[in-house]
Amino acid sequence: MSQRRLLDDTLADWMGDFGRTPRISRPWASRDHWPHANTLLLAGAGVCGGMIFAATDRHAAQVISDPVSPADLTATMLAAIGITPTRTVPTVSVEAHRLSERQPLWNLFG
Repeated sequence: MSQRRLLDDTLADWMGDFGRTPRISRPWASRDHWPHANTLLLAGAGVCGGMIFAATDRHAAQVISDPVSPADLTATMLAAIGITPTRTVPTVSVEAHRLSERQPLWNLFG
């Protein structure tokens, strides 16, 4: 995508719905879902390349700096593709729905 200049106006993201336990669980020797810390990657649409944002403790168990909520991420992704995150959209119910209740993480952009 970079070679073809598609990342200029495309946001690529890689993420899962949960992180994984910092330690292997017994007796199955697996790593279960872990909601306390997760990893994701963003590229393109003005996001700075090679940046690491936020940090966990040395066991990757708990976020210790710059926690990011799902609403923070949603607002950031919307802003990256040119949509105002606080915009409201009509719904079939009486009340309009705000796309995100948070603000984008502007320090991710160059």
